[in-house]
Amino acid sequence: MTVNFLIIYKSLFIFTYMIILIRFYVPSFFQLSANGSNYGEIDLNGRILKMTSGVSNATSFEMPLDSLSSCVLVNKDDVEVQFAEDETADRDDYNLTQITFHFPLGQDGEDLHGPAASFHKRIEELNVIQAITGDVIVEFTKEQGNFMAPRGKFSIQMLPTSFVMKGPKYTYSIKYSNLNSFYLLQLSPDISAFVIGLDKPIRQGQQKYQNLAMELPAFKESITLNLTPEQEAQFPDLQVSMEDEFRSLVAKVFKAVSGKNVFIPKKYQTVAGSYAMKCVHKTNNGFLFPLTKAFVFIYKPTLIVLFEDIKRVVYKRYSKIAKSANRHFDISFVLKEQAQKKYECKEFLFQNIDRIEFPNLNSYLEDRKIETEFEQNASSKQEDYDDDEGDDEKYERGSDENSSEEDDDYEGGSDEGSDDDESGSGSGSDESEDDRKAGSKRPGAKSGGDAKRSKK
Repeated sequence: MTVNFLIIYKSLFIFTYMIILIRFYVPSFFQLSANGSNYGEIDLNGRILKMTSGVSNATSFEMPLDSLSSCVLVNKDDVEVQFAEDETADRDDYNLTQITFHFPLGQDGEDLHGPAASFHKRIEELNVIQAITGDVIVEFTKEQGNFMAPRGKFSIQMLPTSFVMKGPKYTYSIKYSNLNSFYLLQLSPDISAFVIGLDKPIRQGQQKYQNLAMELPAFKESITLNLTPEQEAQFPDLQVSMEDEFRSLVAKVFKAVSGKNVFIPKKYQTVAGSYAMKCVHKTNNGFLFPLTKAFVFIYKPTLIVLFEDIKRVVYKRYSKIAKSANRHFDISFVLKEQAQKKYECKEFLFQNIDRIEFPNLNSYLEDRKIETEFEQNASSKQEDYDDDEGDDEKYERGSDENSSEEDDDYEGGSDEGSDDDESGSGSGSDESEDDRKAGSKRPGAKSGGDAKRSKK
């Protein structure tokens, strides 16, 4: 009987002790808040961030900071933390990528760098932000790295497996495996746009950037690369010391280190002899480049629309009746159903394209086997533009002796094949040939082709 009393006594003691723990400790430390409040107190315990609800005094959430990729003091009230994306996650999975914490100031508003700045400093002191690993092969400075998308000045560090963009507030580390395409597009004789297509977009606040666009000048520049003997053998197109036009240097380095091709326009030309049509997308002026397998729009937003994702192209505001009233027409890229999720829209509309570009564009799309149609109530007969626009220059199908199904892969310019080489002889690079064709005119600029509109 003595043993039984001891067992009962121990059981009552354990039960009472558990009740005390549940009563006093669980609500304050382990119970999660479910009242929907989004404000409270933030506590940093080691590498764990904990937020306590300001209503129930319960824990709103806890999260480790080991996967933190960036911490930005957006303004005097807000701090944005970004997390590295899980590359093993499925494309359709939801992942936490960033959280913005708002720290309201006192009523006097005099403390301009108070709680938000303190929180930002504490995060940085934890040294939890993922460090940039690997030796830098070459670095392009902020003065050289003028980006159009995302807009701002970023320095670029080229690493063996990724490149890093460092701006005043945001830093991005992008692996070469996340890149799908490069395009070097000439905007003027002195400026080119280098477009980088991403498999996964980067974020700047609420804005996503699926494609990056860098503005590259044509001035001569020299760079020094930090190449190991193994890398010199791995990248035979790179040398320790290189001198060329800056746009050529950037294209060469990205192509060699990433192993991806850099495409430049070749097949399509406008009436003015350039490679892009001036147009408007939404409310933004820009240039539309028809390539062999894609359309590229520069620059806001920077778009890459693959031909394989286009169901049909619809011409709008183009008909024989409307000719006297409309000097421009619109085109709409209607996307295939399976591609709408990829682009997050059903169609792309480009407006105010010069009417004289219609014959070239229509013939080019026919050669690419892309279905075209006219907007309802507009004529869809070939003779509507063949007869009326007979004096306009047209895209000559099959006129390119070196015709192929790919855009030219950028091989890099040279002094022999530069824009100043009037003879056309030299290294024979694709880039130099295209530069000579488009170098004298800005894409979409008025030229002799505009005068043909008045011919009858």
